[in-house]
Amino acid sequence: MLFPRRIRAVQTKDTPMNIDDVRRRAQELDAELTRRKRLLDAGRISAKAYSDFVDDAYEEVERLKATREAFQKAGQAMGRQEAAYGAGPVHTKAFSVGARPPSPLDITESQLKELYEAGRRRTPLQIEIGAKGFADEVSTKSPMLESGITGGLGSLPPVMSPGQFVALGYEPTRLFGHLMQAAMQGPSAAWLQHVGNTTEATGVGEGATKPDIGPQVEERVVYPQKLAALASISMEYFSDYPQWASWLPMELTRSLVNTESLYLIAATTGSTNSIPGGPVNATFDGWLNTSGTLTRSVGTDTPLDAVNKSFIDLRTGPAFAEPDLVVLHPSTWGALRREKDSMGRYLLAPGGPTKFSADGSPVVGRPDDEMDRGAYIPQGVYPANGDIWGVPVVETTQCPAGTGIVASIRAGGGVAWTRWGLMLQFNMFGDSQWANNTYSYRVEERIALTVPRPAALNIVTGLPTE
Repeated sequence: MLFPRRIRAVQTKDTPMNIDDVRRRAQELDAELTRRKRLLDAGRISAKAYSDFVDDAYEEVERLKATREAFQKAGQAMGRQEAAYGAGPVHTKAFSVGARPPSPLDITESQLKELYEAGRRRTPLQIEIGAKGFADEVSTKSPMLESGITGGLGSLPPVMSPGQFVALGYEPTRLFGHLMQAAMQGPSAAWLQHVGNTTEATGVGEGATKPDIGPQVEERVVYPQKLAALASISMEYFSDYPQWASWLPMELTRSLVNTESLYLIAATTGSTNSIPGGPVNATFDGWLNTSGTLTRSVGTDTPLDAVNKSFIDLRTGPAFAEPDLVVLHPSTWGALRREKDSMGRYLLAPGGPTKFSADGSPVVGRPDDEMDRGAYIPQGVYPANGDIWGVPVVETTQCPAGTGIVASIRAGGGVAWTRWGLMLQFNMFGDSQWANNTYSYRVEERIALTVPRPAALNIVTGLPTE
């Protein structure tokens, strides 16, 4: 059987797993489960055998989940650094340190339980404890310095309430996930684009020469933009405030995702940007700086009429496209939802039949009885905040108030390229870190945005904001 229920009397040291091992093992379990289901359907194994396998597989999956969650904690990053040193002596150009001998204090909790059971049953048991590298003796303290924290008694730090941590607020909507996804297999990506014909098909008589439309094709190239940041924390901080230390990588990641959305909307390849706070010298232009897009101003139209006309612009323009995404600032979307007729009745159905919501977010049944960890809305690809003229609306504060982005993603209004996915790395002792007792986290990705058909975008300006 693939998953034996009995534990052998002689237990050796567990094989260490990294995050790739966890993913690989989860994939193996999924494949084996599929294979066993086919055997059951074919009558080649009994229902009991299949049920036993599922039970064992479920237990292992739960262990894998626990292991994966453990890897996400900052403390595990130190463990991975120690594992890299191994159990043998450590040598560098500067010094050499031998491995310290095994100690009973190195017995794991699971090995201790096995030792107890063996003693109770009077059965032999062998436990292996490997030699440890010097790194496991390093006690963490902390720099993102804790000197700014007060409230303790004398020199003692204050006792932190479990789970009470308030994170920095960031825009929760991640625009990247709302676009068509493409993998960049090399340092750049290229595609051919049909941009026009010298002539078009026409009617011809019998035996007459047919015209050659003369397709005009251009090569388009996109290069990835690296987005990256560091976050350092002192050993004292790491040790005295482990909750914050374990949360710091998440804060670093949220900062990068926030910048990612800003690039998608407002980046420019030029050295100046007309959009306040918009990134410059990027490898790609964001939506609002893409040349060749359609534009429409509200002017004398009502806001809802202007949005409707922007949809028709896409359909009748060069793209001949139907919009499938509208991006608005929350204040703009709120103002549109408050549009009323002469009788004071709302023109848009706010939040569905008989349900009202200021910006189209889910209706709140009752206030929460406790604060979420970090007290913020997690970033992600959220469902649309309602729709306008039948097209889903995604709201983000990265879009300037009063401006709307009407896009047909399916017609080439936006392709999100990924060269490097988001990578979070930990450096226990870098160059200056060794001298000043700081740990450093690094997050980075290489992404790009292309708008293969600029006419599949319509930028609407002059929309209300209050």
